[in-house]
Amino acid sequence: MTLLNNLAVAQLAALSPIHGRKALQKLVYFSKVAKVPVTYRYFMHLYGPFSRELASDLVLFQAAGLLAVKPAEGN
Repeated sequence: MTLLNNLAVAQLAALSPIHGRKALQKLVYFSKVAKVPVTYRYFMHLYGPFSRELASDLVLFQAAGLLAVKPAEGN
């Protein structure tokens, strides 16, 4: 977990509520594609781009009370 990644995820999450981990994974991925300096490594997975590092950081953010992950509607 790098400070740069933490700041990027925090900034994205502050813009508006993000519903679900898949949506956040995709938002960070497309931010990276748009040249936002994020160092998470991605690979294509069942539901699109996925980063194990981001998934791990989300668990840490939740445990620290910095982020609340709510399931997307319909899940």
